[in-house]
Amino acid sequence: MSKKIAITIIIISIFIVFGGLFAYSYINLFVELNDVKLLSIDWKTLSWDILSSVGLDALTGNWLDAAFGLIEAINLNLIFSLTNNGFLPVHIPNLTYDVIINDIHIGTGESKINTIIYPGQTIEIVSFQNLQKSGLEPAIKSIVESQGIMELKIRGVAIFNILWIDVPIPFESSKEVSVYTEIRNKLAAEIQKNQVETSSAVDSLGKTIGNVIDSIVAQIFGTDDEESSFLGEPIIDSTYMVSPGKYQSIPISVDCNANLHVAFSASSPLGNNIFLYVFDEHNYLKFQNSQGIFSIYNSDKVESGEFDILLKPGDYYIVLSNTYSTISEKSVKLQASTICI
Repeated sequence: MSKKIAITIIIISIFIVFGGLFAYSYINLFVELNDVKLLSIDWKTLSWDILSSVGLDALTGNWLDAAFGLIEAINLNLIFSLTNNGFLPVHIPNLTYDVIINDIHIGTGESKINTIIYPGQTIEIVSFQNLQKSGLEPAIKSIVESQGIMELKIRGVAIFNILWIDVPIPFESSKEVSVYTEIRNKLAAEIQKNQVETSSAVDSLGKTIGNVIDSIVAQIFGTDDEESSFLGEPIIDSTYMVSPGKYQSIPISVDCNANLHVAFSASSPLGNNIFLYVFDEHNYLKFQNSQGIFSIYNSDKVESGEFDILLKPGDYYIVLSNTYSTISEKSVKLQASTICI
């Protein structure tokens, strides 16, 4: 074998080796959206006039504008993990991506990385994403209908540099983000602050508007099974075991014209359902004696619910009825609060 042929074989072998290393490194580069954190929400300057306007929007049934009319932008931290399971170190200049919320395209993003990942290494990249109200508009209805959940999908391309060659790596990941708690807490804080700053004449209106706005969030986003925060005075926060064929009554006393806010959920291995009634004292006695009754509220047989009713001063009873069941005991989480209006 001539020297020229030997050199040629060596060069080809080197190219094959490096080509194999290149190919192996290429197919073992991974990009994933590891986590999404709700950083903050940018709000309009909230005055009492704006809060009152939101309350009026709610009263006319315009839940969408009532909830999102106060938001200017939503700020997220997108946490990416980038992994190099190959044999060669790679340089990553940047990654670009599309932002999709509940299957609706919202906008684009880019993160300048400019770092090196060595073989066997995983690095974490945090990319700040500002979602402006104008960009969110197409997805707002979908967010409301999905109980305040944003199904965030990130689809894009990361640029890896291997042996001075730019290699695009497509990726797609999704995570859920809830804006429920942030919105509810902000509204509650602003309502309470503005109530203190208003005169006593307006303060009565303030309590009414405050309750309405709290109901907006409850109506739109529902309740958190583990943690519910109501405006006003909490009067019940307990779990009741209701035996088959029985009912549990919880007496409450109201000393003003008040809004009663109630949230409940039932669970059982044989059927997650319960009847919930609200009675005044007279009709509760008739209920006990199996006479014709009039309930202030009747949930029908449901798994869970949340509602507001207006009550005059007096004594009332919340009744959890499992009388229709013959073998299934029900565990019922019940929360209630009152606020004078």
